[in-house]
This record gives sequence, structure tokens and C-alpha cells, in this order.
Amino acid sequence: MQQTEKCVLTLKPTKVAQVEAYIDASYVIHEDGKSHTGLIAELVALSDSLCFVELFQDFLRFVTNSKVDASVIFQDNTSVILM
Repeated sequence: MQQTEKCVLTLKPTKVAQVEAYIDASYVIHEDGKSHTGLIAELVALSDSLCFVELFQDFLRFVTNSKVDASVIFQDNTSVILM
């Protein structure tokens, strides 16, 4: 702790701040890095992660004391996107 006491995190948006989140579910990971997922797993990952996106958006608004645009959520499952 003593070695890092002078380390700080500085957030300086150059424009209106915006949270971008990449949410994905994966299981049964193979050696080649590919995985299998299902619609339910993708929906659960998305719904479980949305509260963290909202919390970070509130945090960003607080620390920058400025407007924060609507969050952008990236999802790679077409069925989930269409819902």
C-alpha cells in the first residue's frame, strides 16, 4: 500500500462522457478460444451486468461533475439484440 499511495486515477473526458459496455457470456471454452453459449446465458449475462453499467454511469457523473450520455451496450448475440 505504501508504494501506491501516490497513485491516482484521473478521469478527464474530452467531450460528454459516455459508458460503453461489452457484455458476453461464454462457457465450455475450447483450446482454440471458441465457446458455446445459449440464448438464456446471454440474457442472464446482459441482465446481470446492466446494474453495473448504471452504477458506473452514476459514478462517472459524480466524479466528472458533468452530463453523461446514455450508455452503449455491445452484445454479439443476434437473438438477444432482436429482443
